[in-house]
Amino acid sequence: MPATATFPAFAAHADYSLLQALNRDPQATGDGHDHRAREVLSGHYVPVTPTPLPEPANVAHSSSLFRELGLSDALAHDASFQRWFSGDASAATGAMPAYGWATGYALSIYGTEYIRQCCQHIDLAAVPVAPPRSACGLGRAKPRSRVF
Repeated sequence: MPATATFPAFAAHADYSLLQALNRDPQATGDGHDHRAREVLSGHYVPVTPTPLPEPANVAHSSSLFRELGLSDALAHDASFQRWFSGDASAATGAMPAYGWATGYALSIYGTEYIRQCCQHIDLAAVPVAPPRSACGLGRAKPRSRVF
């Protein structure tokens, strides 16, 4: 199979089955214009329109990663791909939604939610793996990078 070299070909491979399997925050806006800071009490993600870079340009990319993903180096130089990858959701085509999604860092271990960011509230002896750094008060809940 030849490497994907254009943004329309890239968009044709878009697969949002993971997003479809997750629960959207019921308080989220329908269009992704949800930029106010707030607690997310329910749902796995919040649809969010990213803030695009004003003049995107390819500075560098990993040719080996592109090969591994079945992408041509030419795709990194495609203007539409650069716009989309740098946060311009209006470049989305086909089945791609015109927004990304964000999720906060949270901690749930085997179905038990931990809502305070302090290890003293977690029985580490009962946890088979160490909790993430954000669970131990080393970071605040932050939205992760958008995922298209």
